[in-house]
Amino acid sequence: MQIRVVFGETSTRNEFELRTINHFSCKKSWKDLVGTGTLKIASRSYFHDQDYDLKDLIKVGDPVTVYAGYDNELVQEFIGFVATVKPTIPIEILLEDYMYKLKHTAAHCIFSSCTLAQLLAKIIPKGIAYSAASISLGAFKATNTNVASCLAKLKESHGLSAYFIGKKLYVGLVHLARVEQNLTPIYTVNIPQGVRKHSLEFKAVDDVKVKVTVTSGKGVKAVVGDEGGETISMRIPKITQSEAERYANERLKKVKVAGFKGSVDLWGLPYIEHGEIVTIIDRDYPDKKGNYYVDAVNFAWDSGGIVRTLEIGAATK
Repeated sequence: MQIRVVFGETSTRNEFELRTINHFSCKKSWKDLVGTGTLKIASRSYFHDQDYDLKDLIKVGDPVTVYAGYDNELVQEFIGFVATVKPTIPIEILLEDYMYKLKHTAAHCIFSSCTLAQLLAKIIPKGIAYSAASISLGAFKATNTNVASCLAKLKESHGLSAYFIGKKLYVGLVHLARVEQNLTPIYTVNIPQGVRKHSLEFKAVDDVKVKVTVTSGKGVKAVVGDEGGETISMRIPKITQSEAERYANERLKKVKVAGFKGSVDLWGLPYIEHGEIVTIIDRDYPDKKGNYYVDAVNFAWDSGGIVRTLEIGAATK
């Protein structure tokens, strides 16, 4: 079991790396605007034949990449920037993915009407690759703010997801497997023998609680589904009340399906990204085999081993 933490070159120091740490964890999900991580490291480290106080080397805004794995087969688990350095013992370093850069990029735009592509072309800085859904937004205004706040506004007003995978931004595109048009499951989760532990529970259609809300313009709002469960909000410009109701019911039909709900703890490998598809097989219920999107991935590395926790999302159709 190994880990490699690389702090990229800055204007004040060269690149350096750590291979001995106390703890690393991160969470990434298409539901979250910002992917986050936590590092815990000793306050001093010896490399390049010198003893260093790491608090003097690691600063907010520094680039960082984390690799982890077994037997020298390391994969990139996180790439982003230092968001906070806590002077504790051990030192605790909070990380953010590339959304950190967009938090620190100013945004100013006023559109009487625009598409998502037009908005992103205006506000996303050069050097950031992105993919976006083909959506009309209507009027959009952002002044004295930053790009990340604009994306958060889109999430709130239009129900559009925005997240990074690596250095690439995805907006309005929920599942990576669908974006890349690769619906082949990348891994089979065998319960119980193939997992560390799990909280998966198979739910019938009537036990799945989902509420869908579709809005459009003044007074157009359709709400269908159940209280007390997952909520899905969509804003679709220039549709009628009857069209809003149709969209809401179509969306509800897609998500209110029987299947496994919960999470599953695996080992460090294979590498699995949120938005990809896994097959779930329960030895006790072989007839309930199915393919599912991964909604979130939580990764943890410490002296107790490596744990990759998958939060299971909707069944594929």
